[in-house]
Amino acid sequence: MMLGEYFSTGPEFTRGLCGGSDASLVTMDTQGEEVVLRLKTDSFITGGSFSLAYEAVPLANKVAAVVCSDSQCLVDTLANKASSKIKKKAKSLVLGNSTEIVIEIDQPLLYMDGPLLVEEGTRVTIRPKSPLTQVILDGQKEIGIIRAGRNSVLTVSNIVFRRGYAQLSRGGAISTAGELHVQGCTFENNYADFGGGAIHVQNENVASTVTSSFFSKNSAFKVEGGAIFLESSSLTLNGNTFEANTANDGSVCFADQSKLTILADNVYSRNLARNVFSMKSSIFNVFN
Repeated sequence: MMLGEYFSTGPEFTRGLCGGSDASLVTMDTQGEEVVLRLKTDSFITGGSFSLAYEAVPLANKVAAVVCSDSQCLVDTLANKASSKIKKKAKSLVLGNSTEIVIEIDQPLLYMDGPLLVEEGTRVTIRPKSPLTQVILDGQKEIGIIRAGRNSVLTVSNIVFRRGYAQLSRGGAISTAGELHVQGCTFENNYADFGGGAIHVQNENVASTVTSSFFSKNSAFKVEGGAIFLESSSLTLNGNTFEANTANDGSVCFADQSKLTILADNVYSRNLARNVFSMKSSIFNVFN
């Protein structure tokens, strides 16, 4: 059984959940905010019966994704200067003072000619159109790939950030002054002149997370934070791999007046610096 989000019904739902083709294998009854699935167990095992309950997501509150096939579409969508065709698809959801934008990328590789700018107070999700694939955003050793403003919420999943470069700044792939959530991403060969070869966070201690991601050969040259640089921020690392990241100090992470929490199953290999983790007036919690 594959875990994930499914918003279809009938045969399509059954194939996604069980890999079958007969819609009668699954019947669904709505019960308030829950949906109960009853599976014909004789198709899977012998004897017995069971039901599977999960929380239903109201589709009326979901934001329609903008599907992008090139880097300009990404830039235009975030800048709200998209073509009329894209604007019709966007249907952004206003949440208080923030706007939510969901972007799905349907190409395996996009070369970035300019940074993606997430405006202050905006909620942005960037992911592949297919949840089982990764897409590459390549900064071509010329640009920092994503720049996010204050009070923003940026969520990225299954993205490969490659060859981002923060010239005379921090965060070769991502620099944010808002909340950040990274899931299942790869950061490779990103560079920053002033720290945070891959990621820079400066968000007044708003809780952020990096989960199940891979950091390889990111560099802060002769300064701090080969992979990650935190300033007045709070970050939790869970289930990540850090390999061959380099800096003068803090090859994996440098934290300045920040809170860094290390949860289970993080792996470190061949990271080069005076210290793998380096702290300045910071709180460092390890639960590994």
